[in-house]
Amino acid sequence: VEGADEVLEGDILNGEALYDVLAKCDGVINLAGLLGTSELLENIRNAVNANILGALNIYGACRAQNKPIVQISPGNASWLSIYPITKMCAEKLALALGADAGLKVAVVRAMNVYGPYQKHAPVRKYIPNLIRWAFRGEAAEIYGDGEQIMDPIWVGDTAEVLRRALEYAIDGGQPRVFEAGSGMVLTANDMADLVWNAVYLNGQMPKTHIAMRPGEPNHSITVADPKSLRPLGIVPGYDFMLISEGLARTVAWYRAHPDVLGLDGIVVS
Repeated sequence: VEGADEVLEGDILNGEALYDVLAKCDGVINLAGLLGTSELLENIRNAVNANILGALNIYGACRAQNKPIVQISPGNASWLSIYPITKMCAEKLALALGADAGLKVAVVRAMNVYGPYQKHAPVRKYIPNLIRWAFRGEAAEIYGDGEQIMDPIWVGDTAEVLRRALEYAIDGGQPRVFEAGSGMVLTANDMADLVWNAVYLNGQMPKTHIAMRPGEPNHSITVADPKSLRPLGIVPGYDFMLISEGLARTVAWYRAHPDVLGLDGIVVS
């Protein structure tokens, strides 16, 4: 992990080990979880263990040591999909413990986070796949008609929201949810064209439309409420990176690291 003072490997299901690790920390940002949409349908028990019981272990260790915590949560809260179901359960448990059991907690719901280092597989992340298809000159595979609404946010801006949310919890702020998103309304089709432009500087991305994933509603809307960030002193329209600049930086990073997209030995345009 770049920039980390110390990296320890462990298991969030091991409550005793968690307690010992958290004793060394001033606060916690819990990003742990088992990802996936259709990928988790055959792995529900493990998702419940990691996303709910693991979070409960972290909350318990934080409560016992009076340590503040920020819990990550998804922007697509309404989907009947295993990942958001389990993460929203963890969110509500965190808020309940904050309200009634003294846990110093804030929740950050992250919208469509993008930037360097994301992998295209095995869990299928949209923007790295769009870049991979663009590099190969292939049509994007888009679920449904592509009119579902997204809210892209640069990874660095997401990190800043998480940092400020932790400071909020440290200062004893009331448990609340902060929505990390730009508030920008873009469709999946729009995002494909923006990525194509970031790679080729003009034109529209060729597209093929495939069946919606299980649990993902047609024409879903995943958009942050920018007003939720006011207590953190953040104004998304001014403080967040423009999508054009963020995609340019992301595409440049993948040009230099095509192996992350499984493009070893392929010359990208």
